[in-house]
Amino acid sequence: MKVLMECGHTSNTKFDDKPACVICFPKEEAMRISSENPDLRNRIAKCIYCPKTMTSETAWEENAAFFSYRPDKPVDTYYCGCEGWD
Repeated sequence: MKVLMECGHTSNTKFDDKPACVICFPKEEAMRISSENPDLRNRIAKCIYCPKTMTSETAWEENAAFFSYRPDKPVDTYYCGCEGWD
């Protein structure tokens, strides 16, 4: 089950059998589920390495890799796989 962590990323690993964010670990916010339920309908998510975009709502629904909700920025981010999966 995907959840938004306080760091802004969707959970992408588990720590002590609880959702966590491997990108921001070991920061506290990487291990706490956000109480925020953001409205992603009018937001855009951009790949961090290439110009590919999708709606943030689609990124969330499709569980896009490393999706990050960034409410203080004009776009959210994710990784589309353009640089490989090593």
